[in-house]
Amino acid sequence: MARPVEYQALYDLLDDFGKGVVESAQSNLRIVRRIGGKQRRRVASGNLLKSLAFLMKKKGQTSSLEFYAEGSAGIYADFIEQGVNGTEKSQNAPFSFRKGKVPFGPIYEWIKVKGIKPRNIDDPNKMKRSQFTTAAKESKRQGKELTQDDLMRQMAARMSYGIARKGIAGIHYFEEAIDTELEKRGEDFQNAVERIIEEVINKRKSK
Repeated sequence: MARPVEYQALYDLLDDFGKGVVESAQSNLRIVRRIGGKQRRRVASGNLLKSLAFLMKKKGQTSSLEFYAEGSAGIYADFIEQGVNGTEKSQNAPFSFRKGKVPFGPIYEWIKVKGIKPRNIDDPNKMKRSQFTTAAKESKRQGKELTQDDLMRQMAARMSYGIARKGIAGIHYFEEAIDTELEKRGEDFQNAVERIIEEVINKRKSK
């Protein structure tokens, strides 16, 4: 739907605000945060960070900004924003894990992207012991050698159970970004919006 020309100044103002929110949200995703007592950064592949976008929507006489993630990142963006409750621990989130484990595949891919490797690697391809997982000990008892990929899959399986139990703490990257941009612009932003709307109303009255 075409934008009414008389409101172009308002649309330009909201466009600038939307771009500022997206940039601030991207910065929030890059920040290293203390989550669960450990320093963590939620960005792995960068897919979510690159997919952040906004859309100006108009319904009747009302215009609004919608912030979202494009493409495949849209599937999990809200989980990172608002968090997910675990089966044993609440994260005060609107979403919850209902099973004892989360999908294995995405965690395994995340481990590879982050470059996480088991500790005490005796050989880059084959290992017999690891402090990170008991899988190596189990393999030794069975008389088999454990490859690095085997260990990584064992790690992913254990992490899937742990995440399901504890849940995921939300980081509110968009919510904080909106607050940041509103604070940065201060009363000048609100006054500018009101001034533009008032000018449009006065022009209509004078016709």
